[in-house]
Amino acid sequence: MARSLRLLVRLARWLNHLVLSLLIALGVGGLSYAAAQAIASAALIYEQQPFFRETTAVLREGDITALAGSRLHEVRQQVEALAARDTHRCVQVGIVAAFAAAVVSYLWMERKTWERRESKR
Repeated sequence: MARSLRLLVRLARWLNHLVLSLLIALGVGGLSYAAAQAIASAALIYEQQPFFRETTAVLREGDITALAGSRLHEVRQQVEALAARDTHRCVQVGIVAAFAAAVVSYLWMERKTWERRESKR
């Protein structure tokens, strides 16, 4: 009876560590994704400054027909492709960070449990 109770306690502790590790991984992965997305968006806006200046100049002149002759559609498609690429990379960063956080936090909790167990002996 005592042995099965100890086994249940260990199982509960293991499940607790697993769930906590997954929650930590979710938080770290989400924060990593958000940070990477913010950096990628800022870089994309910075890279597209000449296009924004060109469009602003055309609009200030009031010559809307000049926009038809510009390569606005082509540039917009390029920006969308770059944004999609950046989003894909940001998701990869989030997944890698989440995986690393899950492993590190789980091992840290198991180590603390082992140290507590050893100090009782």
